[in-house]
Amino acid sequence: MMMLAGMMAMAAAAPTAAARESFVMEIGGKQLTGLAPDGYCVPKGSDKEASDLLATGDPQNFTLIMLIRCDRQNHPQGFGADYFLIKAARETIDVVMERTEFLMLMEAEIGKAEWRSGEASDALLKNASKDVSSALGTDIAISGTLRPHGVDTSCAYLGGSLSVATDGKTLPIVAGACLTSVAGKLLSVNAYDEAKPPVDAAVQMRRARALAMQLKAAP
Repeated sequence: MMMLAGMMAMAAAAPTAAARESFVMEIGGKQLTGLAPDGYCVPKGSDKEASDLLATGDPQNFTLIMLIRCDRQNHPQGFGADYFLIKAARETIDVVMERTEFLMLMEAEIGKAEWRSGEASDALLKNASKDVSSALGTDIAISGTLRPHGVDTSCAYLGGSLSVATDGKTLPIVAGACLTSVAGKLLSVNAYDEAKPPVDAAVQMRRARALAMQLKAAP
C-alpha cells in the first residue's frame, strides 16, 4: 500500500504534456485556425516586437503568423533560427481558389525555366536581402538557392539551403515551404532552421506540409 501510495503521489506530481497552442489568423477577411507544432508558440513580449519588425522586411507578403520555439521565448539572444512563418501574397490576398486548381497553376509556374535554372531564386533572395536590410537597419546578405521540389495533392514545394551573412558572421539555414490553399485562401507555410544533421530541406518541407494540412476555416 505504501508503494502504491508513493507511485500515485509521483504520478500526481509528474508534469503533464503541454497542450499545443492554438492560433487564429486572418487572410483577406477570412479567419483560419491552427495548432502550433509541439514545442512552438506564438511570439509574445519582446519576441512579438522582433517578429513584427521582421515582417516589415517582406513588403510583398503579409505575415499571418510566426511560431517560435517555446523554450526560446524572450531569450536574451533572441528566438533563434528555428521557426515557422505563414504568409500570404499581397497581390492575391482577396483571391478565392480551391486547392486543386491552385496547385495545377503552381505546377506550371515552378516548372518554368527561370525556376529550374535558379534565376527566379536568385532574384527572390536578392530582393529579400535588400528588404530585410532596410527593415532592420543593417546590411544583411541572403544567398543560396530555393529550388522547386514538385507538387502533390497537398502542396507545391520549395526548399533549399541559404546563408545569412551580417556583421562578418554567416549562418547556414535550411528552408522548406508548402504553397497551398486553405478554405479557398492562398498561402505559404515556411519552415526554417539552422543547417545541422538531420535537418535538411526535405525535413523542412515535411514540417511545413504538416502545419499547413491542419489549418482550417474558423467555425
